[in-house]
Amino acid sequence: MCGIIGYVGISNASEQILEGLRRIEYRGYDSSGLALMTAPGNIYLCKTKGGIDSLAPKINPDIRAKMGIGHTRWATHGVPSARNAHPHSSNEFTIVHNGIVENYEQIKQLLEEEGFHDFKSETDTEILVWLLERNFLKSANIRSALVDTLKDITGTFGIAFMHKSTPNVLYVARRSSPVVIAEVDGGHFIASDISALPKDTKRVTYLDDDQFAVVTANSLSIYDLNHDIVDHKTEGLKVSSEEVGKNGSEHFMLKEILEQPQTVAETLRGRIDLANDSSVLGGLNLSADEASRLRELVAVGCGTAHYSSVLASYLLEDIVNLPLRAEVASEFLYRKQSFSKDELMGIAVSQSGETADTIAAINKLGLMGVSTYGIVNAVGSNIARITDGGTYLRCGPEIAVASTKAFTSQVVAQILLGMRLGMLRGEKPARNRAVIKQLQELPSEIEKTIEMTHQIVADKAKQISKFDNVMYLGRGSLYPVALEGALKFKEVSYIPAEAHPAGEMKHGPLALIDKKMLVVYLLREGDLFEKSLSNLIEIDARGGQTLVLTDSARLASKRDGVILLPKSGSVNSPLLFNLPLQLLAYYVAKEKKLSIDKPRNLAKSVTVE
Repeated sequence: MCGIIGYVGISNASEQILEGLRRIEYRGYDSSGLALMTAPGNIYLCKTKGGIDSLAPKINPDIRAKMGIGHTRWATHGVPSARNAHPHSSNEFTIVHNGIVENYEQIKQLLEEEGFHDFKSETDTEILVWLLERNFLKSANIRSALVDTLKDITGTFGIAFMHKSTPNVLYVARRSSPVVIAEVDGGHFIASDISALPKDTKRVTYLDDDQFAVVTANSLSIYDLNHDIVDHKTEGLKVSSEEVGKNGSEHFMLKEILEQPQTVAETLRGRIDLANDSSVLGGLNLSADEASRLRELVAVGCGTAHYSSVLASYLLEDIVNLPLRAEVASEFLYRKQSFSKDELMGIAVSQSGETADTIAAINKLGLMGVSTYGIVNAVGSNIARITDGGTYLRCGPEIAVASTKAFTSQVVAQILLGMRLGMLRGEKPARNRAVIKQLQELPSEIEKTIEMTHQIVADKAKQISKFDNVMYLGRGSLYPVALEGALKFKEVSYIPAEAHPAGEMKHGPLALIDKKMLVVYLLREGDLFEKSLSNLIEIDARGGQTLVLTDSARLASKRDGVILLPKSGSVNSPLLFNLPLQLLAYYVAKEKKLSIDKPRNLAKSVTVE
């Protein structure tokens, strides 16, 4: 969700913070602001409704400061407005905050009873800064006030704040919302995302849950809630400026779609074990004996990550003798289920590694003694640290809110996991040879599919953008592709889209078919081809408008409104079908002149439940 950036050092803080905010504006963009400490006791504050382009002209160019904090917001409490924008201030403190204070109503009532009434916004963050103020007045110690405040609040947070009479010191803390501290020449940055950091960043340190840090230009100290100092690990930052640029594309979403031949190759690099017809996963901390006792895999994720597991559940049926159950993390968390901890393995799937619902679900499994495994893209993220083992996707930063390249690599990573588990369980791996061959060919097949379909999809966007509703249909492994396609379409085009198994069309969805409804039909040659074709004929008979994606050249030669895809094997084919659906969402949104990389009401990393 929201983005935090802070700086303390020898450079102009205003410039450093503004550039950092630009780099993470995809994290939140309905309002923004920054605060600069110009002298002890004097904090300059500038806030506005809108993104960084709205904020920048309002900042006084004559202001000079060596320390400050900034924020780009995705609204939770309070409508987008200048008064609800961060930073928020009390008499002593100025704060920026990601997350949600779930018990803010109770805290607000407590503050009001004790005489604190000077609230200017509708946000939970302002309640948080006044709680900090109240605790400071009791202890006269900033660190003690911070610890008391963190113990008082329920919910998630990544926070950074300044005390007006303590120059050149930033304070940061986290619980289930990411915070990274970066060392640069002459100072430190704090941020909610490594994408916010400048290219000359030397080393980074990630805060763990319920830790706080005291940061100056040349020092960093990390503490737990007992005030004990924590030994912290620093590491190099491996993100290039090219990776976070658009590389010649008009939007990040298009760039990330077109990157998939390279990103899939990176996900596969060094992970194919040809000698054993399996995969190599150094992060799978599981013995052969432990693997042999497993009876089920459960993958928890949200949105696109969840749909990647639904697709993987189809594909793994021929790879490992273990069922993969794909669960929506926000639902799984609150269901009462009994299982043997030795017979279940939990898999957390998340691009950011910071998705709150997924973290909560995997923590639930961990507390029950279940072995957990993370499949994430963001290095150093929360899920990567709390799971027993895991695999990084190696996709590079994904900036567009609508996830594309991560989906493909999430599916591939789950296939690799299935092959490795099969080998550990002593299952015959010969059937994996065909899977490995397909995976090795996948990057080139993705490139070919994009070349075949890119311009055709772009040309059809104008006509498709005129529809008010779209239905996606597919059978077998193309059904989860339909789910993901519909999600991508509604995310960026704002046109209502739903997905169904094609075989369920007659059990309700058929009532919606008329000339005003576009049906995007996914149709592969194979065992289900004739059954699927009969569904298509039923749609035609009712005057439905169709866009058919198929690998059948004979079908493409017989009807209009068809996009022909290359033929491929059972593993690669659904991933190839997904590519023109990503392009379709992109070009329809572009035709409608919408904010493609930053769709309304959505944020890249949802760190609140």
